[in-house]
Amino acid sequence: MADTDKVIVSNSQALKAKYQNSGFSTVKAAVDKLIAADAQRHLKTRLIFIDDAPTMSKLSGTPPINATDQRGAKNAVDAIAKALSPDYIVLLDGPDVIPHIALDNPVPNDLDDSIDSDLPYASDVGFSNQSARYIKITRVVGRIPNVPGATSPTNLIGFINTSVKAKPAPASNYGGYFGLTAEVWRDSTALSLDAAFGGHTTLDVAPPAAPPSTNGRFAKLSHFINCHGSSRRPEFYGQRGTNYPVSMTSAQVARQGIAGTVVAAECCYGAQPYDPSLTRIADPICIAYLAAGAFGFLGSTNIAYGPETWNGQADLLTQFFFENVVAGASLGRSLLQARQRFVSTQSMTDPTNLKTLAQFVLLGDPSTTPCLRSHDFLPPSDQLSREDVTAQRKARRVALKSLGDTIPRAKAVPGPRGEVGRAVRARLKAIAEQKGFAGSEIAVFTVKAPPNYRRAMKAFGDADEHVAVISRTVDAPSEIIAIRHLVAHIVGDEITKVSETVSR
Repeated sequence: MADTDKVIVSNSQALKAKYQNSGFSTVKAAVDKLIAADAQRHLKTRLIFIDDAPTMSKLSGTPPINATDQRGAKNAVDAIAKALSPDYIVLLDGPDVIPHIALDNPVPNDLDDSIDSDLPYASDVGFSNQSARYIKITRVVGRIPNVPGATSPTNLIGFINTSVKAKPAPASNYGGYFGLTAEVWRDSTALSLDAAFGGHTTLDVAPPAAPPSTNGRFAKLSHFINCHGSSRRPEFYGQRGTNYPVSMTSAQVARQGIAGTVVAAECCYGAQPYDPSLTRIADPICIAYLAAGAFGFLGSTNIAYGPETWNGQADLLTQFFFENVVAGASLGRSLLQARQRFVSTQSMTDPTNLKTLAQFVLLGDPSTTPCLRSHDFLPPSDQLSREDVTAQRKARRVALKSLGDTIPRAKAVPGPRGEVGRAVRARLKAIAEQKGFAGSEIAVFTVKAPPNYRRAMKAFGDADEHVAVISRTVDAPSEIIAIRHLVAHIVGDEITKVSETVSR
């Protein structure tokens, strides 16, 4: 077995440029404390600076050109993963130190030119800007962030110290939750909460729910939020009809948040790491949560999607994540398993599913395990040895890597633009008009399929497969992006499925 269980990846020159030498030294000292704390948790942790040429050479890798070199950063992480086979990869600091990978946006007409993503770091597929390449997911990855442009490492050190002090609690501590939803998505959110936590659904609905009326529920350790978000704004928003009131603010989180919280937010831009100094506004809500001691925050870097009354897209990925957390998995493994389950169970020819997979990132130490099931708490005399614990974790990673390698062999993805016959296009137009999408563009894509998928499709003969996306923008306040998509799956001359999603 490899002698490294966890790798913390950063860029020393970028850290020094951001915080000066003195700040860099304090960050490194905080990481040293984390390495020592990890040793007590049966984790052998190593800090690697990808701009350190001698170190990267020993790992058969090369440093990136600079802190903005996405290809170089991805290649460096790949070299580290190949050489050391770590169970956890931690990206240290924001995208101005370890960059997001800008992936192509497969969803037409939704205003995002690209997707700021950490997904490629979780895959052993080589560097690409194509979202569809990264349905092969094999690694546990998370990011301990700071906002771009920060000159003080205080927040970053605080987030590292959260990981140093983190201890698992009984699963029952995370069974009670704070659920917040826009009124229009009440049914969808209730389905997610029932699936993730079971039992009676307790839900704050916005409107009328808003600060300070929801402050009391912040004591819950599991937070599930399904509201609107907005780019570079420190608020989330509810919705009733055409009314979009503020449902949560980062100031509220800063005042009411407590240590140990785990958050999953479906909201657009929920995990966008904007620089608050540029617009003189408060920190992003995700940063406010971490500053209050939250263990982790799962959110989207840009416009996210889900159905109004049932579960799909962001609903499912966040739901699957929390199911794993309350079952006793680490934050990082919870996301890896959620991603693999999402790809396995959802049609990845749907561009909104592909975007969902790419846009959600984990902020927080991926090795943190918030809770353990009752039978995982053993008396001292029955505690497993360090070797036993390591062997268990390695065995899980082998199984998850094998699963991650296997899933893409049976999954099709959107291909280049294509065209369907005149009769099918006429039917699509009629469906669009019936659903309130009259006059909208019909974007048609071919379907790219692996051999296993093509063999299974022989049940339909040699029919071509396409996916069509029909989009329209809904009137909303300037801070809200309201987009609806109809997605139609087509085999030959038959329409096999039509679904509708709305932006979060």
